[in-house]
Amino acid sequence: MLAASLGVIREAAGHIRYAGCFLACRARLPVLLMIRTGGPAELLAFIMMKSLLRKFEILSLVMGLALFAYLVRQTGLETLGHYLGMLGWGVAAILALSGVRNIFRAAAWYLAIEPEHRSIGFFPLTNVMLAGEAIKYLTATGPFLGEPAKAAMVRRDVPLLYGFSSIVVENLIYNLSVFLFIAAGLPALGWVVPVPGKFQAAAYIITAVVIFGFALSGLAMRRRWYFLSRLLERLSRSTLLGKRGRFGSAHGRMRSLEENVYSFYDRRRAAFYSILALDMASHLINILEVDVILAL
Repeated sequence: MLAASLGVIREAAGHIRYAGCFLACRARLPVLLMIRTGGPAELLAFIMMKSLLRKFEILSLVMGLALFAYLVRQTGLETLGHYLGMLGWGVAAILALSGVRNIFRAAAWYLAIEPEHRSIGFFPLTNVMLAGEAIKYLTATGPFLGEPAKAAMVRRDVPLLYGFSSIVVENLIYNLSVFLFIAAGLPALGWVVPVPGKFQAAAYIITAVVIFGFALSGLAMRRRWYFLSRLLERLSRSTLLGKRGRFGSAHGRMRSLEENVYSFYDRRRAAFYSILALDMASHLINILEVDVILAL
């Protein structure tokens, strides 16, 4: 029950923090529309969409507060008050660790951006990252909109191509750190704790799939398999003449994005290992959070 109550507090606080950062970054959010106001009609459309976006910002904050109220009601004020009294300053420690983890993730993204194209400060970038997390958690689109939204929100300070490639790089390295934790944790779990045979088989299958996926990704990077740009190139050849220019332009941008991702390790090895270390540290903070909860 204690862990559940702490989970309620942490998740609710996280949603409100994300919603607040979503509002704090509203000056950058209109670039998501990507509308060029070239005439009265386009200007009117931009104003209308901006008004809708502002309403969505307010709605996101209301949703975060409503979620907090719902979780508190489901758990019960007396139950929360009882455990908060038992924990004392332990709750503040848990929330502080959560904040440090977010700072580490933001630092990893900051390092993933090419230095010559990085015209944004660290703390504004942290707000943008939390705003992207708000989009992931408060909408049904999840990372499919939340991750590209981050690149769009820093478009004024980081070119869109380099912003998006930095997000792809950081997520790939983060997934690598997840794999390293899984690869280290599953054998340790089987060695320390008696695990039924079915769970052992499932763990081996998951580990094998993850290893295969990363081996395939590494091979694609080493041999420069430009999957998406080649797909766009084929589409440009097979479509009608009127759409070839659009696909050809997208093909060039996608090729540049894939090249930035594939060549990141060769060009910036120090940044690669720094990002990996920050992502590994964020996982360790998660473990520390659990230890703090169990120790309280």
